Amino acid sequence: MVLAGRPVQEIASSLGITAGMIYKWRVSQTSIATGSQTSNPIGESAVTWAEHERIKGRLREVEQERDILKKALGIFSRGI
Repeated sequence: MVLAGRPVQEIASSLGITAGMIYKWRVSQTSIATGSQTSNPIGESAVTWAEHERIKGRLREVEQERDILKKALGIFSRGI
């Protein structure tokens, strides 16, 4: 989406994340493209691969909770 020219703020709001996360992602993609990535598969941070996987799982769980709450808000805002 970023590479297609969509504004970062628009992408962030549609995905429910902060613009800073997109900017960090873009920097990491640039480092991968230029070959400046370290041997750590998730970048230069000290986070272990197992911790990364745990965080990804938690993110999926939180995204599901967010989606459920969005649906509930839609139902309750109709004035049942």
